[in-house]
Amino acid sequence: MKIGENSNCDHTEVTEWRVISKFSGTGWSNEALTVRGNDYSDEQRPLLRFKLDKFDFSSVTVLDAKAYLYCSSDYQTSATAYVMKVLRNWIQEETTWYNFTDSTNWEVYGCEGDGDASGSIYTLDSGDITKDNWSIIDVTEEFQEWADGEVNGGILLKFAGITGQYVTFRSPSYVDDESLRPYVEVICCGTPSFSSSSLSSSSSSSQSSA
Repeated sequence: MKIGENSNCDHTEVTEWRVISKFSGTGWSNEALTVRGNDYSDEQRPLLRFKLDKFDFSSVTVLDAKAYLYCSSDYQTSATAYVMKVLRNWIQEETTWYNFTDSTNWEVYGCEGDGDASGSIYTLDSGDITKDNWSIIDVTEEFQEWADGEVNGGILLKFAGITGQYVTFRSPSYVDDESLRPYVEVICCGTPSFSSSSLSSSSSSSQSSA
């Protein structure tokens, strides 16, 4: 099964260049997930979360889960992008370099604290990031943890100790070709069902339109 299509994602970025910048929902910057190294204090780190609230995974085992991100441009030669598991329940419209909700700061600015994100769960080397191609990230273990009820903070991508390097991927808000939006492909033992909250929401919508 695929998750992420039809805007089933949250995304934003934390950027040292615009420390109080928030997700606006429009414009080119929201259509791209930009990973930028620390070049003149303008480091950018995108956050991406695949929403699982519509599904009930309680009776299944996740055998494999891979996230697909479509690279739209790059300016990197030998840079490695590090993928971190985010441990905070950030809010898309409120997250900045300083905080993950309007009222709660990151432990360390930029989602750098031990309580903000795990160590690197995956790396994308230069050969894994090429323009007009999909980059693939193995999130099997993390997906199972999210399915088991852990905080789903999704993932964060960053370059470490790199200057003058950046790469952009299509975001969940990309409109010109929705097939290039990020998604996660999951193989399970068992079949996840729709969650009760999802069914209730669907039922309410049907009754409202009747």
